[in-house]
Amino acid sequence: HRLKQRSTKPEPAPFMIMVKPAGPACNYTCEYCYYLDKKDLFGRPARLCMNEQVLEPFIRDYFATAQETQEQEVVFLWHGGEPTWLGLDYFKTAFALPWHHCPPGWRIVNLLQIHGGNRNTERAQFLKFYEVLIGLS
Repeated sequence: HRLKQRSTKPEPAPFMIMVKPAGPACNYTCEYCYYLDKKDLFGRPARLCMNEQVLEPFIRDYFATAQETQEQEVVFLWHGGEPTWLGLDYFKTAFALPWHHCPPGWRIVNLLQIHGGNRNTERAQFLKFYEVLIGLS
């Protein structure tokens, strides 16, 4: 029998972008952090958070761009500072919004890079519900 020849065409990669919704806001002072000193670029602390007026159009435009690439999987890598500094209610909105713009049959993946210090049962259940992949720093 003949062996099936392997295709040289690469598999399509998911469309991914890193989102820093809390900017450099963080309640930790890790020596290795490359981002904390960026606070001065943002002005007032209230301007650090990607509010819903920015978040919704960002997500809508993200899907529009993904459709241009003809990918059917979008990945949101939520990074920081410390994104959980924004609170669980923020992520309830941030993780629900993509489903309003997601084409039928597409897959949404959420990755969250965190310190892991803000753990509790409610947050763990929420992250499990959305099948969020966690990276710990």
